[in-house]
Amino acid sequence: MITARAPKQHLQAQLRYLTSSCEAYDKGDKEEAIRIAGVLRTMFHDRGTNISVLTHVMNETKSSVRVLSSIRPLGPEVIQGGGLSWTVYTGGLGVEPTAISEPLFLNDFRKVRRWLMVGDWWNEEIYRTFGQPGTSVTRAELCKIAADKDGAAHVDSKLPEKYLRLHKPQMGMVINGVNIGFPQTNQHFADLRQLGFEVLSSRDILDLAG
Repeated sequence: MITARAPKQHLQAQLRYLTSSCEAYDKGDKEEAIRIAGVLRTMFHDRGTNISVLTHVMNETKSSVRVLSSIRPLGPEVIQGGGLSWTVYTGGLGVEPTAISEPLFLNDFRKVRRWLMVGDWWNEEIYRTFGQPGTSVTRAELCKIAADKDGAAHVDSKLPEKYLRLHKPQMGMVINGVNIGFPQTNQHFADLRQLGFEVLSSRDILDLAG
């Protein structure tokens, strides 16, 4: 006889999936970031009668949960900023310059520790770009687009512009008056890996899963 798993068992399973995908990402399989998005969508996204795994467990245990945010809040005075990754530039004389995105937890100089309630964390704005309308992205938006349109659950032939800007941002610098571009792709993979780090570093969630 097949019986439904308890909400806590579902949470335990999602955390195992998340850990596995983060480990695979760290070993070089960067596209595991899309699986991370799918797991986080299942864990955190509530919509209508579709209740997230975490909400089910919180309701069952009468618990409140705080989640790690590793970025500073983007207040109204900030016209451009945020992001859950940092950029490593490579290249030099005779070598084509490149820009590689890495999750923030790999950078000891940018560590931020803020603890937010689940809804505040999920809907926190994580990225804002000046002069590009619509490029304001929350954790929820990043995960839902990756999961629903970029392969975790579904594939869409046309991805939202704000997601494409994270997929292939315009990077560069001016040297001796010359604007030099740096090819960069898949910043959103590093951002999603950082989200995995935030969740797996959140003691309230780990304790809730038992």
